[in-house]
Amino acid sequence: AYAIRVAELGAEHPHTIATRSAIGSTLAAQVLYQHKMVKGSNDSSKKQYVALDSKGITQQQWRAAEEHLRASLQMAIENPRGKQIQNNSQSNRKGKNKKKKGKQFKPPQKSTKDSDGVTTLTAASAAQNLAVFLKSLAMTFDEESKPRKEHIYEAKDLYEKAQAVRSQLLPHDHPDLYATKYSLAELLDVLAA
Repeated sequence: AYAIRVAELGAEHPHTIATRSAIGSTLAAQVLYQHKMVKGSNDSSKKQYVALDSKGITQQQWRAAEEHLRASLQMAIENPRGKQIQNNSQSNRKGKNKKKKGKQFKPPQKSTKDSDGVTTLTAASAAQNLAVFLKSLAMTFDEESKPRKEHIYEAKDLYEKAQAVRSQLLPHDHPDLYATKYSLAELLDVLAA
């Protein structure tokens, strides 16, 4: 389907982008299927995915999924089609630059900058799929590890951007908007734990 859509519609068409994003999601689901969720022995709120067969899981499998998901998001951002929201990333940043006391993890700046162009429904869908992947991948790392935190915060950023677009362009009772809100709530639960 992807090859046909590239040939007939072009790589930048929303249907082609959606298909590539679906490929990445499917690859990620296949890798995640080879894991199981375990809870910490002392604290039931601590959860982590553990590979059932560590020899069978490779970083290459995760990278293949991530490559498709990131490429589809980038293509959607570079080729916006259809209804669009105003990109308010600059105005949103002004209020977030206040320093807070205490030691806090700061997510990498790269992730926010790369997703600033999420302004269409196609980009919101690609951002949602990438966020689901990043949350799942994060759950394979130890709870206090830097990669886990980086992936979770990038996923949070993507969910919030997808929600902003979907909130403005879809009816308030649309299933895609519910999916984003639910996914973001699930991620916030992981952060709270």
